[in-house]
Amino acid sequence: MATILDQLHTDHINVVKLLELFERELEVLKRSDSEPNYFKWQNILLYMTTYQDVFHHPAEEKVFAYLCIDDPEVSQAVKEVESQHEILYQKSERLQGLLMDVETNTITIDKSDLHIACKDYIHQLQKHMSLEEAIIFPYAKKQLQKSDLDDLDKSINKINDPLFGLIKRAEFSELYQCICEQ
Repeated sequence: MATILDQLHTDHINVVKLLELFERELEVLKRSDSEPNYFKWQNILLYMTTYQDVFHHPAEEKVFAYLCIDDPEVSQAVKEVESQHEILYQKSERLQGLLMDVETNTITIDKSDLHIACKDYIHQLQKHMSLEEAIIFPYAKKQLQKSDLDDLDKSINKINDPLFGLIKRAEFSELYQCICEQ
């Protein structure tokens, strides 16, 4: 039986696939005069704000709360990651709004500035997941007992992953197809 730690790790693998797609899209922006598919970019960020920020990050925080942290490195990593959750949510929302404004010609933005903003978001998210995967998750796997994981599984409201789950939301169908073609 998969535990919440397995699900969180799987979520990270899926986000890496999504970020790889986003980075390829950014390279097209950098090399081309044509307008990118801003709608696809918005859907990447929509996924981040509707699944990662609503299910994944709160689930992580419940796991963190279960840990009896006696290791200063892990303690510092958890504090950093928890503060990053809110920052990443705000960045997702701002970037999604910026892309919507650019797509609807509400504003114009230099492509290099847009490229920098998107790369910064990707870098922050990669750094965030690396910290969790390298320090926090291994610590949690060592410390949490089966009964702890069972309690966590019961306390966490599970939702269907709208992009990678069994039932995909319609607005993510193009995104899913692009990821499958990678």
